[in-house]
Amino acid sequence: MLTNFISQIEEKGLRVRGIEVYQHGKKIACHRWAPNLRYSLHSISKSYVSIAIGMLVDEGKLNVSERIIDIFPELAPEQEMPYLDELCVEHLLTMTTGHTEDQCYNPENGDDEDDGVRYFLRRPIQKKPGTYFCYNQCASYTLSAIVTKRTGLSVLEYLRPRLFDPMGIRDVHWQVCPKGRNLGYTGLYLNTTEIAKLGILHLNRGMWEGKRLVSASWIDRSGMALADTTPHKDGPDNEDGYGYQFWRCVPRAKAYRADGYLGQFIIVSHELDAVIAVSSWEQHAQEILTTIWDTITPILEENK
Repeated sequence: MLTNFISQIEEKGLRVRGIEVYQHGKKIACHRWAPNLRYSLHSISKSYVSIAIGMLVDEGKLNVSERIIDIFPELAPEQEMPYLDELCVEHLLTMTTGHTEDQCYNPENGDDEDDGVRYFLRRPIQKKPGTYFCYNQCASYTLSAIVTKRTGLSVLEYLRPRLFDPMGIRDVHWQVCPKGRNLGYTGLYLNTTEIAKLGILHLNRGMWEGKRLVSASWIDRSGMALADTTPHKDGPDNEDGYGYQFWRCVPRAKAYRADGYLGQFIIVSHELDAVIAVSSWEQHAQEILTTIWDTITPILEENK
């Protein structure tokens, strides 16, 4: 089923490392241009933070309507900041914090704050939270910090017995900041087969081998178009909406996805009962998605 996909990827010179396709509970296709090693997932890391937040909500340790300044009162700025008292967990999940530019805390690049959450809370908010989508690295970092604040564990430590161990994924590495928090917005390393398991969890609406890991309602909201991304203008697959750290794909894809820089994808289609996992090192990532919709999606449609 991958013949046309492989041909087009190679004709276009797209640097895909590997792809795995699952449908109706089975792996139906796989191809590799490079060893199935663990690479940085970049922003797919955000989708794992989303799962951790969902588990916290399921455990009754967090509500998505909680205000960030109530979770971190000790880090709130002394001066009044417009809209900051309205900012809540859901706004971080949907990237609707009200900022009009990406906020990224990186102490290695000279950011002078000693705490990434404090840094985030001091950035001026230009629009009412919930009304404007803007991709925001600090939002995901702060979600990671929330997990640590409520549990005393890093996201990786929290997810290990709840997600990674049940899936048989061992010895996971996730970069940390100087405060010991996982970066959240990036820094998680897994291979193509391992990331496919998150897609399968989503396809099964939170169930893994007969055991519920996260609520179906959380999975459902994660893949919805909760934020309008039309103004994003960064390729057609970034203009169809954003959920809880997941992107909606173009309508013909019948899917949503976790998406990482340079073409890391976990594509989930409930309508086609399918998951596609991709690892790449490619600047023109939209071309990879378009090739999937052109060559693989029609076959999955025939087999649904």
